[in-house]
Amino acid sequence: MMAELVSLTGYRIKLTHILDAANKRITDLPTIPEFVANGRPFVCWAHILGRCTFNGCKFKQGHVPRSAIPDAFAEEVVTMLTPGVNAVVARAREQGGGNPDKRVKLEEKKP
Repeated sequence: MMAELVSLTGYRIKLTHILDAANKRITDLPTIPEFVANGRPFVCWAHILGRCTFNGCKFKQGHVPRSAIPDAFAEEVVTMLTPGVNAVVARAREQGGGNPDKRVKLEEKKP
């Protein structure tokens, strides 16, 4: 699911852009019971979705080992995020790759 997005934009995955494009919120995402404390999940979504590239990640304890990710959780995440990933990929393609947030500067027409 993430391969094309990573090839277009690099490994810095911006979950908020994917969620916005899918019309979802972070609280809509599924949880893994072993990684919930005080009623709040503590997972590193960059790690879940690919690879965490953040130095000093505050969710380091939430780097869920691949073996601890249940198939049902993974399937639910993929189902929920695929529309958002597809929209972000389409936007990145339109902009020629790179960060989909950066707007392409259009040349100003001179009279």
